[in-house]
Amino acid sequence: MMVRILTALLLLYSSLAFASEPKVIVAGEILSGKQVDGSNVSAFLGIPFAAAPVGDLRWQGPQKYQPKHDLRDAAEFAPACMQKQRIVDWYRDLAELFGNPRDVVADLPVSEDCLYLNVWSPAIGSSEKLPVMVYIHGGSNRSGWSWEPNYHGHALAQQGVVVVSIAYRLGDFGFFAHPQLDQGPVVANFGLWDQVAALQWIKDHITAFGGDADRITLFGESSGGGNIVALMFAENTDDLFAQVILQSTAGFGLRNVHSLADERQRGVRFAEALGDEGPLTVAQMRGIPADELLQRADNISRGYYHSPVLDGALLSESVSSKLSSGNFHARSMIIGSNAEEWYAYIAEDADAGSEQDLAEEFFPSHATAALAAVAAEPDIRLRMDRLRTAARMLCPGQYFAQKMSAAGADTWMYSFSRTREGRAGNLWRAYHGVELPYVFGTHDEWMETSETDLQVTAATMSYWLHFAKTGNPNGPTTANWPDYSKPGFSVQEINKPVRTIDAPEPELCRLFRDELRISR
Repeated sequence: MMVRILTALLLLYSSLAFASEPKVIVAGEILSGKQVDGSNVSAFLGIPFAAAPVGDLRWQGPQKYQPKHDLRDAAEFAPACMQKQRIVDWYRDLAELFGNPRDVVADLPVSEDCLYLNVWSPAIGSSEKLPVMVYIHGGSNRSGWSWEPNYHGHALAQQGVVVVSIAYRLGDFGFFAHPQLDQGPVVANFGLWDQVAALQWIKDHITAFGGDADRITLFGESSGGGNIVALMFAENTDDLFAQVILQSTAGFGLRNVHSLADERQRGVRFAEALGDEGPLTVAQMRGIPADELLQRADNISRGYYHSPVLDGALLSESVSSKLSSGNFHARSMIIGSNAEEWYAYIAEDADAGSEQDLAEEFFPSHATAALAAVAAEPDIRLRMDRLRTAARMLCPGQYFAQKMSAAGADTWMYSFSRTREGRAGNLWRAYHGVELPYVFGTHDEWMETSETDLQVTAATMSYWLHFAKTGNPNGPTTANWPDYSKPGFSVQEINKPVRTIDAPEPELCRLFRDELRISR
């Protein structure tokens, strides 16, 4: 009796403490969020969508979360999934370039207990059901987190949508296989299965936040978009989302895939590298503390790209194979990339030899022709950027858009070319990820943002929001964006001003399609 009385008193005290905060009830648990300052948006942060994947649940599929509280504080972000500080250092480099101290970007808290999502909604307590935008972050499937500063969803939500950002296991915690992991349907792709679990949670519970479970748009950048491509072609995911926006993605989704046999063999080598006196078993590897496993995995798997695996359960066939056969469910989409994705990462002392190597890497059967296609450009770094951006983003995107459009999906393609003003903008140009603060309306305080940047932001957000709301990016305040199937394969160049152009790099993309046929 005394325990029940104390429990009731504690719950009453907690309820009074959280009385002024927005609340929703999900699966019997009261979530207490917070109001975003100066807006009508409520934020619910750090919501668990699956059980903590720790101990024996390491390298298992996501398990159902069992509510532990009557009232849960959902006003703070949860730690990021296990990773090194690579993207933190990237932000610090960028901040320093724009004249700020490196410590303007804080260290990132990480934990193996990381399967949480965040919701921003302007419709708590409303009978209206708003379209839902679910963001999947990038980071090469080994870095990144759902609440990076540019991913906060309040500005989008203020325009009449519910925004969700999700976490998933990364690196060797999330993309791993081993012969001993052979029980049940989930034997690989743990990070991808996490995304499926998050989407199922959203499908089941988003109405509590004022969202429409039948109008879910996925959007993601880089490997996050690549994971969306995998989910588009995965088994039994058709009802989890309606349409997609793929930002700087296509090459990640088309070609980056591993066989289960190869991934299991890598897992064996991984276990051998961890063991001092022979390979460790999966049970022994599960016993290694997360921080230690992260450190050792970072050394063992350095340079390895953690792609989705053809596991026979979630993924049975490669994306390129399904596109070729026409065996896929066509969805409306926006797809595009940035004008100079890789320029900032090309060495300033690049020479003809490195340019030749790059051409042979990305156009192995047509290296000479690829070099000829960019020869008129006097800046060697721009030539190299054109080769890599075309092969990794632009041309796979055009190929993907053409296949989707031919299958009957409404498809729009963009090229984002806005660069920041001043010396820093000239050094980085329209780099990989530059569009993100323009999409979310979340420009960093330490980055100079001009009136032109704000105008480009308004146009970009309008396109993304109208697509989420209506299935078409065109609205009354933006320049008309023709469907990609229109003659000439029109592309919308997002800058100031916005304009419609023909698909860029026609010769390089012709060579890319030839390479794609040869590699099959």
